[in-house]
Amino acid sequence: EYLEIMTNAAISVNEDYNMGSTNISFSGTAEMGTITDSDFKQVRRAWYCEDGVNQYTMTKMGTTTPNPNQIFNVTNPAYFMYGDNVISRWPHDNPGTINLLYYKLNPVLSDETDSLPVSMRGYTKGFVNYALAQAKGKDNKPDEKLALESSALADVERFKKEITPRNKSG
Repeated sequence: EYLEIMTNAAISVNEDYNMGSTNISFSGTAEMGTITDSDFKQVRRAWYCEDGVNQYTMTKMGTTTPNPNQIFNVTNPAYFMYGDNVISRWPHDNPGTINLLYYKLNPVLSDETDSLPVSMRGYTKGFVNYALAQAKGKDNKPDEKLALESSALADVERFKKEITPRNKSG
């Protein structure tokens, strides 16, 4: 839970925090491709390439069906999402590749071998205090819970301040 708070704090300072990339290859006239990365959340940017050299920025379509007069060609490509992880490309007459930059799902700490993201490793005290606060809450010790939670949330604010790019903080 605290990792999600910290990740959202990092995103509030830098929207490009926690990004991933992948390529989706289409053979022949295949219109749709599946994004198989398990941490995929949402498309940030997509480029399309048919010749292996030239990449063109794709435009996101608002619907799954193009307008009757809409023209697509290799230099004016478009895409739309069909469900959570299926992407469709226009044009789809030739083989091609979509180079996808995407927002990743928030990391999850589910067992003892998991480690914190590098940018958060200096803030482990906040993680410990937040966990202790939750335990104090279950023990019906609201005053202790509040103090520990306040300390953990103060660490979130310190984290945000310290990771803010210098050009944004002055």
